[in-house]
Order: sequence, then C-alpha cells, then structure tokens
Amino acid sequence: SYWSTKLTWRAFFCAMITLGTLFALRNFDSFWGQANMEKLFSFGEFNSLTGEASNYSIWELSLFIIIGCLGGLIGAVFNATNEHLTIWRMKNVNHSKTRRFMEVIIISMGVTTVSFVMPLLWNRCTELPSDMQDWSNQEKNLVEALVPFRCEAGKEYNEVASLVFTDA
Repeated sequence: SYWSTKLTWRAFFCAMITLGTLFALRNFDSFWGQANMEKLFSFGEFNSLTGEASNYSIWELSLFIIIGCLGGLIGAVFNATNEHLTIWRMKNVNHSKTRRFMEVIIISMGVTTVSFVMPLLWNRCTELPSDMQDWSNQEKNLVEALVPFRCEAGKEYNEVASLVFTDA
C-alpha cells in the first residue's frame, strides 16, 4: 500500500485544521466562550421519532449503512480487478510500443462506440421544462445545454445523450 503512517498523520492534521477554520468562521460573530456547535457540520437532523418534520427518519439510517457497506464492497472489487488488470497488462501489453499503441486505439474506439450507441439504444425523449420563470440563470443555462439527440429540437431532449455529449 502507498498509504503510510506519515500520510495518515498529515491527513488527520489537515482535517483538524479545516474543522478548526470552519468552526472559527461559523462562530465569528459570537462572544468568546459562547460558540454555537449546532451548525458546525450537519447532514441533517435525526431528532424526530414521532413523524414530525425532520430531514431523515431513524429507519433510513439502516439504508445509509447498507449503502455505505455496498460502496465499500464495490470499491474493494474495483481495487482487486484493477490489480489483476495491471498485472495482466504488465505481462502481456507492456512488452512493445506497438502493443501499447494498439491498446490505446482499441480502448478509445470502444469508449467512443459505447458513448455513441448508448443514446441510440436509450432513445427516450423527455419534454423540456416550460415553466422556468422562478429558476436561476444557472438552471436555465443547464436546460439550454440539454441535447436533443434524435428528438424534436426545442421541445424534447435525450437523457443519455445529455449526460454523454454535454460539456462537464
């Protein structure tokens, strides 16, 4: 692993400095010794057990735990696959410049083909929103950037084409 103890301490120190800075900025207007800890860092409130207005319900916590575990498992599978792929590439591809060049060409053609074929396969046209009076300029610009790939221009857009063909 490339993660050393020194790097762990550096990351911890940076997180500590970040949290201290955030604390100081959030409590700039309060008196000395009377800092407000409630809004320092919050993902919402879990204080409602009776169904009153809150950001999350207690039962949703189990879903968050499951999603976190699945994310960890997917990350572990990705790392293992990446390691095996790297070992295979070192044995089979890295021997010549021609093989490395062909690898780049094949991967580029594959990504380009998938990027073009996916909007063709998912040929679903969705209506553009019409009531945008209360929207911000950023939201209006995002709507203007939607791609009408194989849809009626000005009225509809293709969801997958808009994900693939718009600027990041």
